[in-house]
Amino acid sequence: MGQKAIDAQNPQYRKAPASVSRSPIKLAEYLTTNETSDHQKALNIYTWIVNNIEYDVKALLKVKQKDYSPNQTLKRKKGLCYQYSELFSTLCENAGISSKEVIGYSRGAMYQEADRFYESDHSWNGIKIDSGWYLVDASWGSGELVPKNQWFRKVLSDWFNKPYINSKYKFIQKPDFKYFLIYPENAIEDHLPADPNWQMVRFPISIETFESNLWEKYTSTPDPIYEKEVDSISYLARLDKYEYLSELQFLQKTAEMSNTYNPKNYRLLGLYSYRLANSYEHAVGDAKSQLEAKKVAYDLYKLSISHLKAHQRSATFESNKTSRQARTRINAELKKPVSLRTSRTKQDKKGVDSFLSKYEQKANGHEYQLKKHKALSLKAPELYQQPVASRFERRDIVKNNTSVIANNLSQLVCLEDTALFLFKNLKKMMHEKKNLQNQTLQQYLFLPSLAELNINLIKDNHGITNISQSMHLFDSVGLIIDSLTTRNRAIEQGVRQLYMTIRQLQSSIQTLASQIKKLVIQNCQFSNNEICERSKFYQSNEYIDFAYNLRLETERNLIKSLEHDHEINLSLAKVMNELNKLLEIQSEMIELFELQSIANTDFKLERSNYQTNEIISTSSQRIKDLNREISKLKLELNKMN
Repeated sequence: MGQKAIDAQNPQYRKAPASVSRSPIKLAEYLTTNETSDHQKALNIYTWIVNNIEYDVKALLKVKQKDYSPNQTLKRKKGLCYQYSELFSTLCENAGISSKEVIGYSRGAMYQEADRFYESDHSWNGIKIDSGWYLVDASWGSGELVPKNQWFRKVLSDWFNKPYINSKYKFIQKPDFKYFLIYPENAIEDHLPADPNWQMVRFPISIETFESNLWEKYTSTPDPIYEKEVDSISYLARLDKYEYLSELQFLQKTAEMSNTYNPKNYRLLGLYSYRLANSYEHAVGDAKSQLEAKKVAYDLYKLSISHLKAHQRSATFESNKTSRQARTRINAELKKPVSLRTSRTKQDKKGVDSFLSKYEQKANGHEYQLKKHKALSLKAPELYQQPVASRFERRDIVKNNTSVIANNLSQLVCLEDTALFLFKNLKKMMHEKKNLQNQTLQQYLFLPSLAELNINLIKDNHGITNISQSMHLFDSVGLIIDSLTTRNRAIEQGVRQLYMTIRQLQSSIQTLASQIKKLVIQNCQFSNNEICERSKFYQSNEYIDFAYNLRLETERNLIKSLEHDHEINLSLAKVMNELNKLLEIQSEMIELFELQSIANTDFKLERSNYQTNEIISTSSQRIKDLNREISKLKLELNKMN
């Protein structure tokens, strides 16, 4: 049944006359007199509470929390979870419906990932309707806590570029009927009873499972730690035993089951011992009975102090453990990626700045080489001129020269093929480098938006897991950049090596070709103009021309590559500057997030210890008072004897 359908049945019970709304008895009568079914009675009570009682946000964030009775809650029209549950139970009992307050652990407004559940922090209800037990949470059903719009801090943040985390909340009244008669399988996602009998699921879960960051929802499978299976009949039998227990007896059962289920939680045992001691202390009877009762109260107060001190030790240990785990997680999953990216970005920025500072020098150098070789290539090739025959014929020199010419021509063929192959590879590597640079820039363009996403998640106080997932994406992009940058540097080094090799090949080709030309002239002279290989002279000219053109094309390609590098690096410099600013803010935000996480853990411990200390202090005073009273009673009994 949806909320609208439920509301349509009882719109008159959203409000009640002022004359009845301050008395639990009168209000219960007003809400249920005309109803015959317990289901409708309970629904009317729930409807009125979720429409009229606000969650007390200020009290939630205080160390010292006052205890208000149902009458006071009705007058104040606001309360905390246990005041909601106590009011709901009181109204149900006044309407003849069996209702018990279920104490337990929750993943609510104050929950942080990795929280250790050493103390019950929430209260809801179990009600009996038509021989069955059902769960109700009127406090969660009344509305929701949402981040408060702290506009002034936001303005200061925008003006002075200072980070802030939204840690303030406000309550919005928003009645929700999904928390009326909750399915146990749904309730256990974020409500874990201190007494496992109230789980009411086939396979109860352990406190360790509920604490785990991996816990999301009930899966109807055995818990690997708890390893229990309970049928609905067994649950019904156990809960039926609770129905007629007094408030103190029910607290005793809850405290005992709570400590058995979660040995970290001694507080309920301490509270039960304290209340039981209080009842014995104020027992009536003759002097002898009072003496015995006060002795029992004395021992119970001591037991209460013992339990509460054990709880404080457990709470301190678990709180410190939570703080250490939070620091470790934040350092590993948040700080480390940002620190690494900051370091890498600064390192890459140095490379970009270095390139930009040397760009003109490199460009001018290649422009000079281009002009020089262009001029050389345009120079008219040397023409063959028949030399004057030497007076001395030297056939031995001619023979040796002929061998050298043949060898040089053979080398030139190989050098030409090698030079063409290397030039082809150079162009291929430049193209690959260009693609890598474009890919790197694209990845860098993702980072600022991802950094802003991380900042917003931290600012809005999302859990570590959500922020960590976002940070993982941020880090993954960073790792892609690192990989692309490494490959790009390797290609740059390869391009430089190929360029130097091509220059050496050009020089070798020119040297060998020039040598051939000289030897051709020399052979003609020393052979009495018989061996004049004009074709080889011009063939050498072609090799020299090839060498000049090869160098020209190489320089042109390098200049184009430099121009592209310049454009890319100018863009990278702008992106990196923006990214560095965001990384600085992100680092500050993470520091604030860590401080707030630890502060929240410390606050919970402080509040737990404060409340425990109050009972310890009261118990200690009661022990002193009892000592005095016991002494008086002993004197009185001695006089009587």
